[in-house]
Formats: sequence, structure tokens, C-alpha cells
Amino acid sequence: MAPGVRACVRAKIDGNEDALGWIKNDSLELLLAADSHYGAHAGVWAVSRFWAHFSRMTGPLARRLFLAHLAIHEDIRAESRRRGPRMHPHCATTLVSAALHGCDIAYCSTGDSSLFLADSEGVRDWAEPSGVFLGDPFQHPLQATRFLEELGCLDPLADAGTVGAVLYELGRLARVAASGRLDGDAVRTGVAAMEEAAGRPLGIAREEMAAPWAPIYGVALRTLPVFGSRRLRPGDRLLLATDGIEPDKCGLPRKALHEILVDDRLDARARMEKLLKKSTGRQGGKDNLAMLLAEGF
Repeated sequence: MAPGVRACVRAKIDGNEDALGWIKNDSLELLLAADSHYGAHAGVWAVSRFWAHFSRMTGPLARRLFLAHLAIHEDIRAESRRRGPRMHPHCATTLVSAALHGCDIAYCSTGDSSLFLADSEGVRDWAEPSGVFLGDPFQHPLQATRFLEELGCLDPLADAGTVGAVLYELGRLARVAASGRLDGDAVRTGVAAMEEAAGRPLGIAREEMAAPWAPIYGVALRTLPVFGSRRLRPGDRLLLATDGIEPDKCGLPRKALHEILVDDRLDARARMEKLLKKSTGRQGGKDNLAMLLAEGF
């Protein structure tokens, strides 16, 4: 972690508003990176409370991560109300999370932090940065809830568990639509899963859900956390990073970042040292920067 240059630190409510987490038990590892805004509290809260929420969720790892993100959002809003003027009303955070189980990884991201995967095909950012943040009173991942209520897809009195389950199934179907793989079977399966989660029929005709450009998919893709899963292979590397890694803030071009991540001559320690040195040089340090590197799968 690096706080950045003095001007960057002085411009913030708290000098460093980034947070990292690494949680490990006998069968699972959780990697977390958060970038709080208007004070460090939201990011620290997200990382410190994540395991408590994740551990009580059920289902596939990606689903558990997704539901934990939604629960963290609600936590931060409740904490903001409790603290009142002692906490900035717009204090919110990005959060990128990854769960490793053997060679299987699930990930989930809210906001504009990054999750880079370096493998034999190159380097790509899975996180798909957005303008939605956990704890934000306006730009938050539960915006889709009101849209679903207006369409009659969701009971306005539904509890948080039901809301989260419906949004997760909607997110899955929206990702299928965005990938160009939406067909009759996918729509039937996705709609059935949403109806089972909601405990009621959807208020949208299946013909409308069969259109990849349906408004409901646009709302989901703009507001819901990005999530997914895949199997890692030997030699793959993961880098979680807050937006201080952006080239205009750290001075490290994307091409140079990619070259460091795929350089097999470096061990993990040397790789991280090089990343820090290159991203906090004369052209860098324009924002807090937090990074977490995982390799050796």
C-alpha cells in the first residue's frame, strides 16, 4: 500500500482511504481490496466485516461473494445513519473480492477497482469498473430493486435475502445477454430461477426477456456487482488493485504493467517490489494505491 504524494494525502478526509484483506482457512482464501471515498471508514468496514457476511451465505462461491457485497452496502448505510454527522453522508467504497478454493476462483467487483488475471493468453481486467459504490446513497447496487418493484417482479416488502437472491439471478441472466449467448433455454432457465427466488411470477413477458436489449438487462449491467468464476491454471497470476493503479494516477502504462505481471523471471516478492517502484515514481502517487498479488496456483 502507498498513500501517494503529499498533495494527494492532504486532499482526503483520511490520508489513506484504501484497505486490503487476506483471509485464509483450511479450504478457502479470500482476497479483498477496497477504495473508500470521503473518509476511510467504508473501505475498512467492508474488509473487516466481509468474512462475517460471506460465511453465512450459501450456494456457489460467486453467489456468496455477490450477496456479501450487497450486505456490506446495507451495513455501511446503517453505520452512516448511526454515526450521523461524524461520518460523511457520501462515504462509500469500491470493493473487489476473490475467493480461491484449490484452483477454482470466484470473483465479484463493485466500483472502479481492478482484478487483473495474467495467464497464457495475456492480461485482462475482470472487474469491469463502474460508477456504483457500496454505501453510496444514490449510486449503489440496489438501484435495480426499485425497477423490479415497479415492474411487479419483486414484492416491495421482500426481505434482504429475497432481494439479493433475485438480483443475483438477474445478474447471471444479464451477463448471458451481454455475451450474445441469450437463447430460449437461457431465458427459460433464468426466468424460472428469478421466479423461484422471488416467490412469485415475473411481471415481464418472457418474449421481452428474450431480447438482449431489454431495459432490465441494461439496469442490471449498469448497477449490479460484476461476478464470475473460472478455473486457474499453473502459472496464472492475480492482482487486485485500487484505482491508484490507473496510468494517469500512477504513471505506469498498461503495457508496462502487463509486462511485469507476465515476466516469469520474477518471483512474487520481486514482482510486487517492481510494481510498487514503477507506480510510485516521479509520475505517480496521484492517489492512494493498494495492491494484492496472488500466484503459484
